Amino acid sequence: MHKGLLPLALVALSSTAGAQVPQKLWGNVFVGMSKEAFKAAYPSQQVDLGNGCHAAIRPQYDHKLVFELTLFGEWDDPFTCAEDIRKSLLTKYGQPRSEELTIEDGSSPLVGGNAKRYIRLRQLAAPDANRTLDEVSTITWFTGNTLITLRLNHTLKTWRVRYQQASIREPAITDKM
Repeated sequence: MHKGLLPLALVALSSTAGAQVPQKLWGNVFVGMSKEAFKAAYPSQQVDLGNGCHAAIRPQYDHKLVFELTLFGEWDDPFTCAEDIRKSLLTKYGQPRSEELTIEDGSSPLVGGNAKRYIRLRQLAAPDANRTLDEVSTITWFTGNTLITLRLNHTLKTWRVRYQQASIREPAITDKM
């Protein structure tokens, strides 16, 4: 792992004890941050993660206030940026809540036996040049009041890290997931 990526790529998330302190999502982005404050902090909506890795940073707003943040980018073989980000998240948050490899055909993800059956049927059928199958790894952590999801698309060579405030976007999520 590149030594400079961990401290630069994933700044500590913090769970807040008091309701007065805003919940940190990533870097200096907080739940409830105004759209104007976000644009002032990230005018280009690009961040340098170090070691030649760059990411687009996109917030989701509810009434012009940040409630979710996504960082995403692409990788070159052997996908060093995506692998470094995965290792950084594992180091920071420990064992993930869930890990899943899926095959997606652009319409819906296929998991486990369904994915294997689908691939086998596709191999037997005439190939369709307009459709591709994407191999996607999804790794999820839940810390404090934040759901963190890393999605690696091995076919398209793209990655995405999403930070969501669980109480707003996923009310059914509990620490017993």
